[in-house]
Amino acid sequence: MFRIFGWELNTPLLFLYYLLRLTYVFTYTILGYWAIRLLPFGKSILLVLALAPTAVLQSATISADPVANGVSFLFIAWTLRLIINQHVLDTKTIGITLGLVFLLANIKLNAILLVILLVFISRNQYRSKKMMLEFWIAVMLIVLGVAGGWNLIAWQSDSVRRGLEGVSPLTLLVNNLSHPLDFIHGLLAYIWATGPQVIKGWIASTGYNYWQVHPMVFPVWLMALAAAAFDSFSEPKIPGRLRAGILAIFMLLTAGTFAIRFILIKSIDNLVSVSGRYFSAFSPLLFLGLAGWGKPVIKRIRWERLANAAVGIALLFFIIGQWMSYHVVCGSAQISGQPCILPFYKNWDPRPGASILLKKGVNFSQEFEPQCDSIRALRIYSFSSGHTIGVSGSYSLVDTETGLNLVNGTFNDLLPVDNYFELKFPSISGVANRRLEIQFQVEKADDSTSLAISEGDQYRGVLSVDGKVLSDDLLLKYVCDN
Repeated sequence: MFRIFGWELNTPLLFLYYLLRLTYVFTYTILGYWAIRLLPFGKSILLVLALAPTAVLQSATISADPVANGVSFLFIAWTLRLIINQHVLDTKTIGITLGLVFLLANIKLNAILLVILLVFISRNQYRSKKMMLEFWIAVMLIVLGVAGGWNLIAWQSDSVRRGLEGVSPLTLLVNNLSHPLDFIHGLLAYIWATGPQVIKGWIASTGYNYWQVHPMVFPVWLMALAAAAFDSFSEPKIPGRLRAGILAIFMLLTAGTFAIRFILIKSIDNLVSVSGRYFSAFSPLLFLGLAGWGKPVIKRIRWERLANAAVGIALLFFIIGQWMSYHVVCGSAQISGQPCILPFYKNWDPRPGASILLKKGVNFSQEFEPQCDSIRALRIYSFSSGHTIGVSGSYSLVDTETGLNLVNGTFNDLLPVDNYFELKFPSISGVANRRLEIQFQVEKADDSTSLAISEGDQYRGVLSVDGKVLSDDLLLKYVCDN
């Protein structure tokens, strides 16, 4: 399809980009639909989880997540259907099951252990011991060959990116488990420290948490999940052995996902984060393991309808929050109630290697165009090789279009070490999209003080040092009146 649209029809790249995103949404929708339809119990739970704002956002991204989540949901639903309904495994059923195992083996590493669910298929469901043996041999070959092969290939490039070239995954694992008690203690501390943020990100997040989520999303979506859980309590009781197994697999996958990130953190110097979206694929196990008790909760309340309505309202709040963050100036700040500080950079990483050294008598200036109508402060990141920064001087904020001097001020003595310092002034209005210039005159400076700059042009304006125009820009932020 993309060959036809892209190569043959020479379709614009932006059209192809959105077409590809739509195919991921369509794929996730189809997989989710069949998962809910096949699931023998807890359908409301899976619906609410499949419509979690993070999962919905991921379904429209060009990544492995939409397919990984959809395939995991479908595998869980199909396997539980076989176990609960005690289907006899004929050739067609085995073919479908092995096909799902093959799909599962092609997605993310932390979901492959869902195959353990197949252990709970009763021996009586196989037509013969030979069939059971052949089935499990096929499962192991698929897991080892496909999942193992893909992940070894992926490791070749990922290890280079992470500075672990030449280190095998087995070596990495053995090195980290050489002191098991220390590893377990560190892992538990890591889970405790990151757990709350992971749960929050699992429910709702914007791309890599760059923007704020509308605060109403969390309570409303949790209400939907609670209503779905209450609805599932009235369904026929599931066997205790199966319930324990489902919950044990969930805990194993959760601990394993945290452990993978923890091992990477201990092994490399680069930043390694753990995101709630890593847990979406197998999160149904927790709530399905707590469902099916044969005891209705408050019969008069229609929990399923409440769950459906609440998840719809949660998604509406999520969409409103997304729209405000992306299309309303200071919209994200209005949602969170925090100060509006712009510009918002997704890869904001001040470091001493990209900076300009401040010296006595140096004059420098930076042009920029505020997006908001009024500003009340400027923020600049400062570095020092010492413990304090002794710098003083004066600054002026000028409207370059009119030549009007908007603000005059001074900065004196100590500046923060490796942090932002803020130049505050009375609110200035009417500056949206106007070309402003902040001018600095350094009167006192030591040899260790520098200000962060970008690696490349960031603003509609230029950075000048003693009249010389630089190709980079000062990493400057401005505080808006919300």
